[in-house]
Amino acid sequence: MGGERTFPCCGSKPQVSFLQNKESSPQSDDLLCATCLSTWEFRRVVCANCGEERPTKLGYFHSPEFEHVRIEACDSCLHCIKGVDLTRLGHAEALVDDMLRTPTLIVEGEQSTPTLEGVRAWAEAMPNARLLLISNSGHFPQVERPDLFFPSVERFLRGAWPTGAVAGRTGAVR
Repeated sequence: MGGERTFPCCGSKPQVSFLQNKESSPQSDDLLCATCLSTWEFRRVVCANCGEERPTKLGYFHSPEFEHVRIEACDSCLHCIKGVDLTRLGHAEALVDDMLRTPTLIVEGEQSTPTLEGVRAWAEAMPNARLLLISNSGHFPQVERPDLFFPSVERFLRGAWPTGAVAGRTGAVR
C-alpha cells in the first residue's frame, strides 16, 4: 500500500521526522505517520515528499533557541517537514514537541467533576491551546449540549477560535 515516502501499512504521509541513536541504521531518520502515528525508517538527506536527493535542492533551517528542532525543506517540490533531533536533548519527544505547537481546542463542561482542574492545567500547559467551558454540562458536552458543542467545534475546524475559547486556566463559560 505505502512506499518509501509513505507509511507502508496505511499509505499516509509523515507528520514529522526524527533522528535518534540506533546501531541498526545510523544513516537513517525515522518518519512518524500523520494518520496512525506509526514510525518507519527513511534515508537521510532525502526529501520525504518527492524523493529529491541532490544536496543543493535540500535545505535545513533551525533556530539557536531550539537547536534540536529544524525545518527540512525541498526546493524541488517546495515541501517542508519538521525534524526533531533526539540525539541532542534526551528529553525531546518528536510527537509531543510537534503537537504542543498545534492549535488545540479543549472543550469541557463547566460542571465536569473531577476532571475540570486537570483540564484547566492541560490548557495552561499547551502554548497554542484554548479552553472552552460549556454551560449546564458535565463531562460529555457533545451529548449534554450539542447545540453549543458542535457549532464551536465546526468554527474551530474552519480555522477560527470559537466565541468564549480562552487561553490559560480561566476558560470562559459559553
